[in-house]
Amino acid sequence: MQHCLSLLSLTHVHPNPTTPCFNHIIHITGTKGKGSTAAMTESILNQNNLHTALFTSPHLVSPRERIRIDGLPISELEFSTAFFKVQDLLSATPNIGYFRLLTLLSLYVFANHRFPDSKPIDVLILEVGIGGEYDATNLFSHSVASCITRLDLDHCRVLGSTLELIAREKSGIFRKGAKVFTVEQHDEGAMRAIKFRGKERNVKSLEVISPETMLFQHQYRATGAGTAAEIEFSTLPNRALSFMTFSWIWSVLGRLISIIPISIRSSLYDKFAANRFKLFGDAPAPARAHAKIELGMKGDYQYENAALAVKMSRVLLESLDQEVDLEAEKMGLERAIWPGRCQKVSDKEGGDVYYLDGAHTLKSIEVCCDWFWKDIAKSATASATATHKNVLMFNCSHERDPIKILHIAVNGPGGEDCSFFDDIVFTKSNSERPSKIPVPSVAELVEGRARARAPDSCKEELTWQQTLKSAFHIIYPASTTKVHVSGSVTSALRFLESNKQSNNKHKHNNILCTGSLLLVGSFLEEINWTEDNPRGHLYLL
Repeated sequence: MQHCLSLLSLTHVHPNPTTPCFNHIIHITGTKGKGSTAAMTESILNQNNLHTALFTSPHLVSPRERIRIDGLPISELEFSTAFFKVQDLLSATPNIGYFRLLTLLSLYVFANHRFPDSKPIDVLILEVGIGGEYDATNLFSHSVASCITRLDLDHCRVLGSTLELIAREKSGIFRKGAKVFTVEQHDEGAMRAIKFRGKERNVKSLEVISPETMLFQHQYRATGAGTAAEIEFSTLPNRALSFMTFSWIWSVLGRLISIIPISIRSSLYDKFAANRFKLFGDAPAPARAHAKIELGMKGDYQYENAALAVKMSRVLLESLDQEVDLEAEKMGLERAIWPGRCQKVSDKEGGDVYYLDGAHTLKSIEVCCDWFWKDIAKSATASATATHKNVLMFNCSHERDPIKILHIAVNGPGGEDCSFFDDIVFTKSNSERPSKIPVPSVAELVEGRARARAPDSCKEELTWQQTLKSAFHIIYPASTTKVHVSGSVTSALRFLESNKQSNNKHKHNNILCTGSLLLVGSFLEEINWTEDNPRGHLYLL
């Protein structure tokens, strides 16, 4: 990668005044919430009048989405101009690889983009692709701040089969003198690995976000007269003994709490929050009124990502000798969006409401469904006369365990209603990633989960979607959910529309589209979803 950088005249990967964004770097890794955290960090810095560059992955519709300036994907013209220039400069370097090429392309764009006033980009935010230590984004010798978001078992064949091994790999982005942040991972091995690597890399500081923030109750509070300038984050009582006692209790209960559904978890926390001053012997300040900030990104879990974004953006502003504008910070969180993650799209003509989230692990599907259940419950309360059908549009990689993922979704908010969805549509995405892992048969999917045996005829000739349908009927024989198979998102949407028109009882569908970012991307492509482009252009001598 260093040789490729020199070919692109990007040898200044060490601090250099000619390219400000390469001097002020925020690096983000983790399993869940990397993109959301990056987008919120970007939004906060934009609201503080800084120009930002963000390299992220994967994309939903166009690879341009990976290369973002001031929160927007670069234009087709800027992408194509940079692509052919980079291709020419790297022509003598074969087998670079797709992700490495896009990483180099993004850095070339960021180094040469100029705004209408001829100013360059101020800040570079890098989201790791996979892991950290050996990721293509891990090529700078320095960073101002970095973080590890929520960890989960993913890409285990590459990163390792335990959270400790995954944490060690992801901690490879730590840099000497940088301030590092993470959340409580509920795994002793993972936390031990993160702390060890922080010490090994001589980071300036390593801060674990407080349990209060982690429990999705991140709050701003007005102090004194309650002016915008006096808004600050609420924290646990400052008494060290109280915090240490709570941290010890939380670490012991962490694993048990992690298996409790989020809706129940949040309720338990509310009860704790109401009585915490009695528990710790501290009295709340009477002059302080609490008001939970409404994030632009939906889902309770986003408060954890927001806390990381705030911490890193404040460190970055401090490095620039720029004061933190708390009103701008709040506005940045409120305005931040991240397509394909807890994204709600309404069809004004047909009346259908689409809930899009690329969740594909057990933890992510849990928080996705919690968001969906809460929102449709709220909508039902607001419009008691409206009738609707709940529909699940689903696809996932055969390398994952779709039965465990589906089990969380199909059983509904109470965890016992296997007929929560009126219809389930297993549909193909417009594109599929190649895989060397054999596609499992129906019998292999249901093995150990149901007494019924799959018919022998189901072994070879079924598509992956048909396999999922057959497995669903075997595992949930009592379910009244109607299950369908579709060859594309286009045909799935046409089917749902015709099905709605033939049934006058239902005025609209609440459609949860999840299981894969490729599926969500296919949906957004189907509805011709687009984003604006940033100001400025590629400046080449």
